[in-house]
Amino acid sequence: MSRHANSGLLIQTGSGKLALWYHKDKPFECNDGKTRVFVTLLDEEFRPILDADGKAKPVLTNPATCRTIGFSD
Repeated sequence: MSRHANSGLLIQTGSGKLALWYHKDKPFECNDGKTRVFVTLLDEEFRPILDADGKAKPVLTNPATCRTIGFSD
């Protein structure tokens, strides 16, 4: 099944926070040699958490510690 660029995985990070891992954001190796991926954190109502400028700011997380919950279209 093909998914569009803005779709992704609904995940729970290692710290227990809900986030979206968009398919366009591929895991990469950081300077410390550890694998990370950018995710967008979500609030309790599954809305992106916005910064002071009103934009969703991606954060880094370790994909190995995340748990997949479902898909987001």
